[in-house]
Amino acid sequence: MRKEKDGKRGRKKKIIHVLDASAFVKPEGLNLSEEICVTTHDVMEELKSLQAKITFDIFIKGGMDVLYPDGECIREAMERAREIGGKLSDADLSVVALALYFKKRGKEVAVVSDDYAVQNLCVSLGIKFRSVGARGITHSIKWVKKCAHCNLRVDTDENICPRCGLSDFRWVPAEKNKLRRKN
Repeated sequence: MRKEKDGKRGRKKKIIHVLDASAFVKPEGLNLSEEICVTTHDVMEELKSLQAKITFDIFIKGGMDVLYPDGECIREAMERAREIGGKLSDADLSVVALALYFKKRGKEVAVVSDDYAVQNLCVSLGIKFRSVGARGITHSIKWVKKCAHCNLRVDTDENICPRCGLSDFRWVPAEKNKLRRKN
């Protein structure tokens, strides 16, 4: 991974890696031993398998910090997620919000996640991402909610279709844009 100099006596500027659960579930090929790693409390709570918890403990012993994202950044991530659609867990939003916090403070940051919805949200916020085992997204997508019965597109906050009264929805792509370069 290329590191940039920060202009102060030639020191290299380190990238802050914000780790999603996939970094602990499938850490093969992930070499972050010399990097700054952080994650969120929500990600820690999301880990279920013994192997993921062991990997998490190894990262903690290696210096990883568990942080809480800023409330303003959580709101901004949630609002953008609502705009582009898709399903994101609280842990997903916390990871993106934490990366956004560092980005707003001029830090170089990258989210480490195999979750395409997380990667899509990162692209929409101008945050770099890195995949663990998956290929990573090649297109950014804006999703819309569509009634599975009558096909009416509805606001993402709707829980009942105003046309047919049912509550069975599907997320469908409304807009798809090819990424210019891989993050």
